[in-house]
Parts: sequence; structure tokens; C-alpha cells
Amino acid sequence: MEILFTAAYVFLIWLIYFRHKLLKFTLTAGVLYCAIYAAAVLADVILLGQVTPYSSEASVDSVVLQLQPQWSGYIGKIYAESNSEIKKGVPILSMDASQWNARLKKNKAQLPKAIKRYEEALKLTPTGAMAKQDLIFRKSNLDELNEKISMAEYNLRHTITYAPTNGYIPILALRTGMFLGMLNKNSIPFICTDDMWIVAKLKQQSVRYVKPGDPVEIALDMYPGTILNGEVIDMVWAQGDVQLFAASKILKTSEFHPSDQFFVKIKVNKNKNYPIKYGASGKVVIYTNRSIDLSDAIRHIEIRCESLLNYVYNPF
Repeated sequence: MEILFTAAYVFLIWLIYFRHKLLKFTLTAGVLYCAIYAAAVLADVILLGQVTPYSSEASVDSVVLQLQPQWSGYIGKIYAESNSEIKKGVPILSMDASQWNARLKKNKAQLPKAIKRYEEALKLTPTGAMAKQDLIFRKSNLDELNEKISMAEYNLRHTITYAPTNGYIPILALRTGMFLGMLNKNSIPFICTDDMWIVAKLKQQSVRYVKPGDPVEIALDMYPGTILNGEVIDMVWAQGDVQLFAASKILKTSEFHPSDQFFVKIKVNKNKNYPIKYGASGKVVIYTNRSIDLSDAIRHIEIRCESLLNYVYNPF
């Protein structure tokens, strides 16, 4: 953007002094225009960066859940499709429950006999006709059988995996008959769409006046020429790059990476014509309560020019 402003400024001087020769170019005029340009640059660095922060690194973010079935086994049926909106409570997949049906049937068939054997032990043990060890053994056998029945019933109740909220699965790399075990359970990334926001990087010099509720203008790369509106939700007052971990060795300087940036969380006003998508990138301008009309006007022009530049596709 700065290159465009510089080019426009130089072009305007060329039109006035050299193309149409409306004025005579002198050394004094050259020094004056250089001073004006330097003042504009300083104003952008000092004034705009403080009271009207601008970020060229912004991206749409949301909660991403790693869905998984309650137990390992073969997939019986898949109901969802990749990149299709899924409503809360709608089935995503069901597991093949034949093994648990068989186990439940088998264990329930053995249950009456185990109960009878235990009840006999309860009657015979006090009389000395049966050893206490047999009572303990039969009680353990009955408990184990009940535990197996409970596990089978639990797994049968949780055969189907449902959508925990509104959202979608970007890549559903599963097929019917595939085995989902302990090593590949986390294979269903689910993006929640009920609550989406934008996370933007800001220089630490620019976060001083940023407060929740400050209005924001957003230019997403996926919507050239369009400005979306929003507001600041909060600042993320933490930086993971400087986190230290307990260790028996002395900290190396290469393990410490101070950052000069913080993240700001931005809520986007819903617009059915321009829905935001997870991972979409763009640029944002924040209008703090310290901004003035001049800085607002400059940022208004800047963000709109950036949005129009998105029409220019650069494959390199």
C-alpha cells in the first residue's frame, strides 16, 4: 500500500511540474515535497500505528474439534460428507456393532447360571459345605460377567457419533469398513460454525489503545472490493514464544524468542452474502477511541485500496 501511495505522490508531482508544466520545478519545491513525504511517513508510523492500528496478517478462526467414536472397531456407515453443513445432533457415522451384539447375547445367556451358582455359594458357605474361596471365585465371576454386559450395553448405546454443534468436516478421509483404532481415532476434524472470529497480529506498539468494542473494518482476500465490519472482542495477552519449561539443563539463548506482537480477537458482523470461512486471510483496521477524523479517513482509503487490489491475481 505504501508503494502505491508513493507512486501516486510522485506521479502527481510529475503531472504538475513536468507533464503539464503548470509550475516551475525548483530546488526549494523538491525539498518541500520531500519534507511533506517524510512528514506523511512519520504520521503513518507514529499517529496511525498508535490510534488506528492496521494488520496485514489476519485470519478467520474457530473451534476445531477432533471427533472420534467411543470405541475402536470397524465403521458401519458414514452419514456425513466433506464440506457439507452439519446441524447439531445429526449423525456423522456409526460403528459396526455386530461384535458387541454378539458379546451381549453371549454374556446375558451365561448370567442366570452365574447368579444361581453365586446364590448356592451364599447358602452353602456358612454351613461349611463349601469353601469361602469358592464363594469369592463365584462372586468375582458374576461381577466380571456384569461388567462385560455393562460395557457391551454402553458401546451399543454409543454406536453413532453425532455432531456436537453446527459445523462441517473439511476432509472426511473415512470409508465404510475402515478400522478405527487407538492410533487413528482422531481422524475427523470438525469445524464449529456457531461462533467464528478473526485473529489478527498487531505490533506491541499498536495495542495500547485497543479495547473490546472498538469498531473494525476487514478486507478478506476471498472477497475483493468488499469491506466487512466487526468489533474487537478481546486482546490475547500472552505470547507462547517466551514460555519456559522446567528442565535440568541451563536455558539456551536459542530457546528464548521474544516477540513484538500480540493477537487481537475480532467478531465479524454476519453478512449472508459474504460468509466467512475458516482459514480465510485478509487485513484489518481498528478504530480506537483515540483515533481522529484524519487518521480514520486515511485508514478508510487504505483498507479499501487493499480490498480492490485483491482483484489483481498474482500466481507467483
